[in-house]
Formats: sequence, structure tokens, C-alpha cells
Amino acid sequence: MQAVSMVQLPQRLLAPADRWGLSIRCVTDPVEAERARHGAEIWIGYGSEGRGLGKEVEAAERLRWYHVLSAGVDPLPLEELARRHVIVTNSRGIHAIPIAEYVIGAMLANERHFYQLWEAQRAHSWQSKEEVGELSGKSVVIVGTGAIGNAIAARARALGMRVFGVNTAGRLTPGYHRIWPVTQLKEAASLADYFVLALPLTRATYHLVDVQVLSHMRPSAVLINIARGRVVDEMALLNALTQGRIRGAVLDVVENEPLPADHPFWSMPNVWITAHSSGHSPFYLDRAMAIFWSNVPLFLQGAPLEQWINVVDLERGY
Repeated sequence: MQAVSMVQLPQRLLAPADRWGLSIRCVTDPVEAERARHGAEIWIGYGSEGRGLGKEVEAAERLRWYHVLSAGVDPLPLEELARRHVIVTNSRGIHAIPIAEYVIGAMLANERHFYQLWEAQRAHSWQSKEEVGELSGKSVVIVGTGAIGNAIAARARALGMRVFGVNTAGRLTPGYHRIWPVTQLKEAASLADYFVLALPLTRATYHLVDVQVLSHMRPSAVLINIARGRVVDEMALLNALTQGRIRGAVLDVVENEPLPADHPFWSMPNVWITAHSSGHSPFYLDRAMAIFWSNVPLFLQGAPLEQWINVVDLERGY
């Protein structure tokens, strides 16, 4: 059985293939990928346009399973995949450690003014910041109580923070002081010193954080987006930051990536931009492929999807 990976995988991650009689062909050249996809029953890729099947899924006539090496599947043609009855699995859960550490680091940097101190060092200027804060006692509102949100919550509680969550139905989740349903997002936002977005992009979450939500946030609040750029109405956020209605933003994702060189965010002193890198880890591919190999015997045996790991609901988009 043939599988195609749009990522050059290390040999150690391909070793189980012989055990299952699976031939994995790693291709990164677009022309080679064009030829390879016609015979593939399994496709392994990041799911983003240009790095996987993207919108050309209809040309992969033998495709039965797509394993996505990321958590988000929003760039994929989900309706076409559903029509073709293609199984889609993703790698949700593997980002919990690196992204949680990123968020904690961003909050600490804001409280301790690490950015300004770094600029002072570059200028050879001996400065001591006295107007610093502490995370202990601060409130963090985490929108999305999945694996990433829960990992952030655990670390925030360890630092003495008040931890609140928001999920679709307001279901109780261990590790939070209180959970709100997404219909009460504005009320939750009003309590945040740090407002962290850790939810998938779907039709329901597009521009979920709009001018109304931003208007309920405290002037001292910092928005941290490690989800998807389009979860936030970027123009509304730009206005809120420009007018000082919120303190700042840490943006690992933006609406259009890469962020254009002339975008105002680059030069704003209250914005920190990172290039969609919060989930990077030296263990990334090992964790993502461990999920794949756990599902391989189930695929070959025709096991019901209830037994699989990380099956994506193509209608819900996550």
C-alpha cells in the first residue's frame, strides 16, 4: 500500500512501514508531488495550501486517508473530502507543551518588560525597570479548553494566576476556576488581564473576537493569539491597539500570512509578532507521526473510526 508524505521525514520515523507493508514516498517537489498523488491511498502533510493536497484533492482518485501534521485543518477542502468519504486525522495535542510554554513566556515578558530591557541592552543603556508586574494574582481567560488550553491553564495556575475558560457549551473542565459558554465571551473577556485564543478556525469562530468583544476588555489587557489569525477581526484589533483601548497583543498568527512588510503591526510598540512559530519543537514530527502509526493498523483492519485517534469531524471542521 502506498502513502505519500509532503514532508521529508527522518528514517527513524519511517521504520514501522515495513512492519505494516506500507510504502511511504517522501516528496517535496511540486512536480513530483503531482505525479505521486495519483497512486496514493494515504497522504501525509501539513494541510496548508501548497504543502499538502490543498484544493487539488479531487485529483487524488485513490485517496482514502489524509493525516495532517498540524492541528488546524481549515485550509483543506473539507466538503470535498467528506463527499469522497476520505478519513482525515490531525495532530492535535502535540502542540500543548511548546505553545503553553510560549504563552507563559509571553505573559512573563509583558510583566517584566523584557522587550524594553532587551532594547536597552542593544543601546548599551543601563536601565532598571521599576514599574514591573507579577503574574501571580492576574487573570487569564483561555478561549478553547482543548489540549493546548488545558496545558496553558495548568502552568498558569502553578504561577498563582486566576484561570478562566471559554468553550462551546460552557462544559466544566478540570483546572479552571470557572468556564463560560462562547455565548458569554464578552463577559469572560471583561475579566482578562491576558486573553488567550486557543480554538480552531471554523465558520462559527471566524472573527469571533470582534469590536464588541474587544470593547469589553480592560485597558490593561493583553490579547495572545496562538489559534488562527481569522479568529480575530484584525481591523478591530488594530483600532483597539492604536487607540489604547487594550494594552497590547502577542500575535503568532495573523489573517494573511506572511504579514505584509508594510503592515502597521510591525512597528507598533505594543504588539509582538512571531511568525506562526509557537508550536515549534524538536519533538514535533516524532509526536505527529506517533499518532499516524497508532492509526495505521486500524486503517488496515478497517476498524471503526471510534477506535482511531484524532479523527476530524469534517462538518464541524475540527
